[in-house]
Amino acid sequence: MARKRMIAPSFWTDEKTGECSMMERLLFLGLISNADDEGIGRANPKLLKSLIFPYDDLRISDFEKSLDKLASLKLIKLYQHDEQKYYTVTNFNKHQTINRPTPSELPKPPTTTENNTHEQISEQSVSNHETVTPNIKEVKLKEDKLKESNSMPGAETAPDSNKETPIIELTLNDKSMHPITQKDIDQWSELYPAVDVMQELRNMKGWINANPQRRKTKTGINRFITNWLSKAQNQGGVKFGANGGNNSTNTGENRKPQYGTVL
Repeated sequence: MARKRMIAPSFWTDEKTGECSMMERLLFLGLISNADDEGIGRANPKLLKSLIFPYDDLRISDFEKSLDKLASLKLIKLYQHDEQKYYTVTNFNKHQTINRPTPSELPKPPTTTENNTHEQISEQSVSNHETVTPNIKEVKLKEDKLKESNSMPGAETAPDSNKETPIIELTLNDKSMHPITQKDIDQWSELYPAVDVMQELRNMKGWINANPQRRKTKTGINRFITNWLSKAQNQGGVKFGANGGNNSTNTGENRKPQYGTVL
């Protein structure tokens, strides 16, 4: 019997799916469609390409990156069993109504702490990118922790007893201003040592002002910033001149941002 899955209208306006590219959103829908009645499926990139994009000429490496992106947004969980890769769709049973579910024949995801296997898969894909960072794995782990803390409920509105004067402010979708302090800049500079963080923030401000319809929410702005800085880091960051200064190689004029889909 063919599997039938339901996609709610809220899928298209969800902030997490808004962080995804078009291919990543289509892949996510394909994962839902091809998962068994417990939301589990095989995460073999070649198999997924044949099931979801049989008529498209896509690279296997793009599937690996897209799976990592979906896992980083906690839309899916990746894990391994007997050297085989699997995925499980987050909150699958909450969104899918199945009258007579068939028990999964695939290995269940580990019930211990949040999927250590995903970290291993992410590290493998990150190691394929050239970067000037001497220890990319350590930076990646710090970055994931920062994103997780930013995604926690109330993280953006927690009171700050030592409120600092903002160095720069970014306009949000409700026209309020998101302040960025020197403490924030110092933290990002440590996580992305190859990036001129202040210049990238100016680039973000210019891009947001030029695209008012794509401004971020209070809960989405920090993820937008870290995604932007991470991309700049992976693209080579900054080049240092002979006088000790530096110039950003990723300005708002020559970059086509991929993080502007959050509504």
